[in-house]
Amino acid sequence: QIAAGGFTNKDLVTVLVGANDVLALYRQYPQRDEAALTADARAAGDRLAALVNRIVGLGPRVIISTAPDIGLSPYALAQKAANTDTDRAALISRLVAALNARMRVGIVNDGRLLGLVLADEAVQVMVRVPDAFALVDVTGAACTVALPDCTTKTLLSTVTAATALWADDVQLGVPYHSRVG
Repeated sequence: QIAAGGFTNKDLVTVLVGANDVLALYRQYPQRDEAALTADARAAGDRLAALVNRIVGLGPRVIISTAPDIGLSPYALAQKAANTDTDRAALISRLVAALNARMRVGIVNDGRLLGLVLADEAVQVMVRVPDAFALVDVTGAACTVALPDCTTKTLLSTVTAATALWADDVQLGVPYHSRVG
């Protein structure tokens, strides 16, 4: 974008912090210990904050979301069930929290140029109080086929697109995206 002419104060940039950084870190466990992975998650949060601040400095308004808490995902719950060395789901949540915390304290968030969406907290609340969001399933994947081929015709018979939090093992479904959007 910068090479193509940059930004103006009329532009809006969205930055969606996803699960990929956290999953890449988690996959290094237990070869690398939690302390090292947490340090890397914090460093990723620092780099992200610096990038967002650079974008803000170029003129546009920015909306950024924290990484969703994928420690509550079907993938994380399966990792917890399959491994007895530590609570793997809780470890993934701690890595998400480390990345988000550093990103949040590093961004220049004075309310004028940047909007912050707390995606991690949205997932946590939806899991804690599913009835408040008319959710039927907050722990399982709704799709019976891999994304992007999942449609309303390929969902589990026990859910609809509007009642399942997770589309697949780590991708959030319609209720989350509707809420965050």
